[in-house]
Amino acid sequence: MNVLDAIAQGRPLLIHVAPDNDRLIAALVKHPKGWVFADVGWAGPLCSFHPFHLVEGELSGEGPWQLGDYVITEAEPGSEQAKEWAAWTAWAKENGATPKRAAEVILERF
Repeated sequence: MNVLDAIAQGRPLLIHVAPDNDRLIAALVKHPKGWVFADVGWAGPLCSFHPFHLVEGELSGEGPWQLGDYVITEAEPGSEQAKEWAAWTAWAKENGATPKRAAEVILERF
């Protein structure tokens, strides 16, 4: 499956940025220098100071996916990441923090 299709289906995807540092992807947008992803919580009251991240390189694969030097996988059902994803998507739905809105914000900032 294409990673953008997985995001559109609302699957909880993780980008492995370092050992023991997996980030949930709320949105993913093509950029001239690569791809920009949004952390979950990008629009929430607990938003980190830097919720958008540029990753240089190409995106490939059908799952798991390769994005530049990083690997993207789907969170395991029942895992802490899957629970965090469920909480985020419930909050995001109530507050209009859609992947489309994240893409708009990303394009404004980058």
